[in-house]
Amino acid sequence: MMKRIILLAFLTCFLSGTETTKSQDLTATEEINFINSLLKANPYRDTFLEITFFYSIDITSDKELIVKMDFDGPFKTILKAKIIDLGSSFLRDTSYEGNSTICWYCKTDDTLKEHNCVYNETISSGLEKESHNSDNICVMFARDNNIRDELLKVFDKLFKKVLEQ
Repeated sequence: MMKRIILLAFLTCFLSGTETTKSQDLTATEEINFINSLLKANPYRDTFLEITFFYSIDITSDKELIVKMDFDGPFKTILKAKIIDLGSSFLRDTSYEGNSTICWYCKTDDTLKEHNCVYNETISSGLEKESHNSDNICVMFARDNNIRDELLKVFDKLFKKVLEQ
């Protein structure tokens, strides 16, 4: 009887540990969904302008990060950049530390010329489009260091996973 209890306890611990490990190894799609659910639940609120901005992300088959910014206003913005162009270390803008923003910057080349690898498109409610290129891509969310830390971890895992494919 004692052997059965020990065996049962061992199997319970082993199987629960296996499930925990399995759940922590999310697919890229699951990580994108997790990021989007976290961003949706914690939108960026501009208290001065009294506007709430909703961000979402996606990754294309060309390993391109797409960031969509939407709000109840007259336009939405779509930002696109190849992950490989954002630099291998995925630097975070530390000037926003403790803030509600994570930004990645385009790699610089050897000529030290400004590298604008981010395509930025603004679409008005009348479906008019305006576009330009910029040197960074950002995601904004509610001001909370725990959310920021969680997003940093998941974005790093997602980018590494995408680049390894």
